Amino acid sequence: MNLLRLWLILKARARTIVLAMMLTLVGAAVIAVVAPKTYKATTSLILNYKGSDPVTGSGTPAQASSGYFSTYVATQIDIIKSPALGQRVVRRLGLTSDPAYRARYASEVKTAQGTEGLALWIAEKLLAKIDVKPSHDSSVLTIMFSAPDAKFAAAAANAFADEYRKMVIELDAKPAMLASDYLYQQLSDARRAMEASLAEMANFQQETGIISSDSMADVETARLSELSSQLVAVQSSLMEANSKSMQVMHGEATEAPDIANNALIQSLKSDLSKARMKWSSVTEIVTPEHPNAVAAKAEVDSIEKELTRQTSLLGAALQANTSILLKREAELTDAFTQQKNKVLDLNRKRTTLTLLGKEVDNRKRVYDALSQRLAQTSIQGQSHQSDVAILTAASVPALPSNPRKLVIAALAGLAGLLLGVCAAFLQEFLDRRIRSIDDLASITHTPIMVELGPVNSSTLLEAESLALLPNGHS
Repeated sequence: MNLLRLWLILKARARTIVLAMMLTLVGAAVIAVVAPKTYKATTSLILNYKGSDPVTGSGTPAQASSGYFSTYVATQIDIIKSPALGQRVVRRLGLTSDPAYRARYASEVKTAQGTEGLALWIAEKLLAKIDVKPSHDSSVLTIMFSAPDAKFAAAAANAFADEYRKMVIELDAKPAMLASDYLYQQLSDARRAMEASLAEMANFQQETGIISSDSMADVETARLSELSSQLVAVQSSLMEANSKSMQVMHGEATEAPDIANNALIQSLKSDLSKARMKWSSVTEIVTPEHPNAVAAKAEVDSIEKELTRQTSLLGAALQANTSILLKREAELTDAFTQQKNKVLDLNRKRTTLTLLGKEVDNRKRVYDALSQRLAQTSIQGQSHQSDVAILTAASVPALPSNPRKLVIAALAGLAGLLLGVCAAFLQEFLDRRIRSIDDLASITHTPIMVELGPVNSSTLLEAESLALLPNGHS
């Protein structure tokens, strides 16, 4: 079958095709009139998918990724289509008191399950009529609800949007409230621990008398350093005094520097030298028994006696100084030992006090951190802000979404056309007609010698005149 035959068949059966189309359109019109009307109400929500904390404003880096956005939107769609949200909408609209729903519930559910069962059943019916679609490359979420009643469709769509927003607030606030209770208990424990540490530190300070460990340690260390310097100086002086005392003990007092360099001793030695020279000069002139010689000798003896006496006194002074230095050394050694033990004990106490102070500081930091976090979670738990905002509330639709008359008419016309074409071919198959020269040739299996144009009266007269001529002229 070629295109020409196909066209001839469709042209010849045009009446059948038109009739099929008309019948289909009439049927579609009847369906459009008889079919129940459905109204679709639409509300739009905008989502804060970055999930920033309404109190601190912080968010995790993963929340800025596209993968997080897809997961977040899918989660929100699941929340909207959840039975929990459906039951909230049922309670908001008061559908459990609707006699129509009660009657349908009683007829469909044989065993009574109480008000909760009725609410869940109605919620399932509502969820079957809701459709949630995310916008492409944006954080807008569209909720569509279909119902036979236009006002009910708008009310249900707005109820789903509002209850979803409230549910998101509760989902955010409930963990914060639980965290607040936990943090309050932890804060109480931290406060008791901090008070115990402060009391322990205060008792230690009162027992040891240490208020400012650093300054006291500096003073005592300075005292220890001063005693050490004094002890070294005394020990040095003592070594020198011992050397001089040994000279005095071995009869070498005059060789001792302190005695030899004494002005009185030097003066006595000078006087003794002069007296001896005088006595020697007198004895060269007179006899030793001469009164002048005796007087000179007496002067020499007197000076020698005084020199010996002064030397003995200075030697005794050196030995006494050595004893004093020994006693001073013992006193300084004992004081140094006591001061060293005091500094060591003070260092131990200072270390203990430092550890107690650090413990107090650590517990205070823990207390401050818990207090700050408790304040944040308390505010968040009482906050009515959410990551969801209603962008466009649903309005009562003026025209039904179903049935769509234009779509039905277009589909009916297309279906009628296809049905008419099929009917035309069926008629052609049952009642075969010759539509063209090719059909004639295929049926008679005879080649076509002449093809005549349209037949009219002049053509017929010409054919008759040709038929009357002899055969040789035909």
